[in-house]
Parts: sequence; C-alpha cells; structure tokens
Amino acid sequence: MVDGASERADRGAKAIGAVIAGGHGSRVGGEKAAVELGGRPLISYPLAAIEAAGLRPVVVAKADSQLPPLRCTVIREDREPRHPLCGVLAALEFAADSPLVILGCDMPFVPAALLAWLATRTLLRRGRERALG
Repeated sequence: MVDGASERADRGAKAIGAVIAGGHGSRVGGEKAAVELGGRPLISYPLAAIEAAGLRPVVVAKADSQLPPLRCTVIREDREPRHPLCGVLAALEFAADSPLVILGCDMPFVPAALLAWLATRTLLRRGRERALG
C-alpha cells in the first residue's frame, strides 16, 4: 500500500532515495524512525540528505510502524515477515525502472554527495546497458 502516490514510480522519473523504516527500535527505546537525535526525528536526517542530493524521497515502513509526520510518499508493507530485505523488495517494486538508492532510517550521517554519486552511477550503468542493447 502506498500513501500519497501512485502504486509505482513514473518511468523516467528522477532517481528515488528510499529510507527503510520498519524496525522496532528495541535497542534505542522506541520506534527507530521517531527516536529523536538533536531534537529531530532520526528519520529526518537521511530524508534531508536524499532531498539535498536531488532524489525523490520515499519511506518504506511496516503497516504497524509509527512514523513522525512526513512530507513524502510512504510505502506500507505487510507486518510479516519482519526483515529489512522485505523493505528493500518493496522499494524495488515501487521504483520500477527508476534509479534507486536505499538506506536505513538509522543512518543520520550519510552525506548527500554520496547519495547523489550512487544515483549517478546507477544512471550511467543503465545508459550503458541501453546503448549496448
């Protein structure tokens, strides 16, 4: 289920930055995405880096995950099974043919420049694949 968007990304759309946010956060004392760091929800840091990199922000979370208020597309995946790879699969299905960079909501220090570089590498690889047919 997708909140605030069509089922899949538009073909040819800009690269997507997906934040996986389905963890319980048992080691950090609450829902990982909403735990505060420096007065902000933890998830706000990777989302800010994604936006600064010029990528389209998307959050992937379990149906029962509590999230702070967000201004992006939220993909809700089934409650079970609980594993980060389920979130990766949901992001890949959403992205369809769009380039995709995935990171966890508990990665507050990933620089925007790295995300932009990763997205560019994906675009270059796809361009070469199309040129070679």
